[in-house]
Amino acid sequence: MKKRTQAYHLQRRVCFYCKFHLKLRKARADHWFPRCLGGKNVRFNIVATCDACNRNKASMSPEEYWHSDYLQKLIATRDKMRLHRRKRP
Repeated sequence: MKKRTQAYHLQRRVCFYCKFHLKLRKARADHWFPRCLGGKNVRFNIVATCDACNRNKASMSPEEYWHSDYLQKLIATRDKMRLHRRKRP
């Protein structure tokens, strides 16, 4: 089984960073601790992410990304989308 698929199932089909629901074909594999900062290409360093988080995290450390304005705005926007969907008849 691919590392991306393993991470996807271990994370219960949600993005590791923003917790948005993922479909397997759209999930991206991300190095939790970036390789350019010394992270390894091992199963425990791979997380499943949405495309937006994967692109915007780039080579940031997890702490930098969790505190970034971009992630906070993305989470707020997706929370509004969820509330809007629930209100529909």
